[in-house]
Amino acid sequence: MLVTPEGELRDLWPSKPAELEPDHAWSAADRRWIITGYEQFSDGDPHTSVWSLDSRDRARRLACDAAADRDSGYVTAAVLTDDTAYLVAKYLFASGGDMDDAFGTWKLIRVEQ
Repeated sequence: MLVTPEGELRDLWPSKPAELEPDHAWSAADRRWIITGYEQFSDGDPHTSVWSLDSRDRARRLACDAAADRDSGYVTAAVLTDDTAYLVAKYLFASGGDMDDAFGTWKLIRVEQ
């Protein structure tokens, strides 16, 4: 849900794909949003997915993680510019399923919007 400038509640993204489970959303000054979450793909596994949502509720997938499930990055922070999103992703497990270390692996990801 989103609170409008008039104080009304509305769905942020009524046409969200059913396969996407959003976990974070970041807004820009121009009423644009970057939304991240896990999305079920045809391989049957959830993948981290990054979407852009504009002020007219038009959405498009900007990026997705080819690694599945917990090997996939969990986006913890974002900074938006006019044409780019910088995302901080934490990878909890190595591809073999073992912990990399007690804190996981961090990556900075640049996504064109």
